[in-house]
Amino acid sequence: MAPSGDGSVPAIAADAHRRLEAIRAALTREMEALLRRLDQSNGRLISTRDALANARRIRTQVLALMRQEGLPVIIGVAEAHVAEAVERSLATSSAPRALADAHRSVGITMDAEAKDSIARSVSGVLDGVADAFGAGQQAMRRAMDVGISTSAPLADLIADVRAELDTTIARAQTAVETAIRGAARVTLVTQAERGGKAAGEEMVYLWLGPVDSKTRPFCREHVGKAYTLAALKRMDNGQGLPVETFAGGMNCRHALSPLTIEDAESEGYAVVR
Repeated sequence: MAPSGDGSVPAIAADAHRRLEAIRAALTREMEALLRRLDQSNGRLISTRDALANARRIRTQVLALMRQEGLPVIIGVAEAHVAEAVERSLATSSAPRALADAHRSVGITMDAEAKDSIARSVSGVLDGVADAFGAGQQAMRRAMDVGISTSAPLADLIADVRAELDTTIARAQTAVETAIRGAARVTLVTQAERGGKAAGEEMVYLWLGPVDSKTRPFCREHVGKAYTLAALKRMDNGQGLPVETFAGGMNCRHALSPLTIEDAESEGYAVVR
């Protein structure tokens, strides 16, 4: 059986996580510095005319920080790690025994157009980063408006804004890790299909991964079974995401391991065409 080809994915995802955590920490420091410039008295915000004008300026700066320094940097991190996942999947995966010769001739030399297509296949998930930042900005705006209008303690407002930023980054992290794992999966599938076509073999994909308390019912149903690409394309994970790329959907931990249909049947796997 071929390895799943995603052995390096956890390391790539962990590196992305560390980078996003660093971005979150930097944004937190800058936002808190801005919020501490709000007018206050005895630790509570005040809402005089001048104070409100200052608050509007600071609110604009906080939201611009999210829009101009947070979002594009995280998108850049995501795109770089998606590209790394593609390259690592190509470099570390190996073909089923029956496709070894064909794999050597076509699999590793995947052209730039195919790689671009793979990147595009996960771009929709990365839209979730922008969605998360949009929702985060609105939540921060509301928190600042409420805090100022009610003369809330500055410390409470800072805590509220920090919590909204943490939520935003967590949602972005989910989208980024899903895109990384999706890129690795679809690279492996694309590579295996090319090799299978060159060798005249039909490929299937063995659904591998944990079965535990976190496993979705959808994935639990498929672990240990083998599916043709056509079968994967017919499946619905309930999240509107293609199964051949995202398996069970957002944050799915499962892998698709390619093997020839002949090998799958000889090894006793249930094959779904």
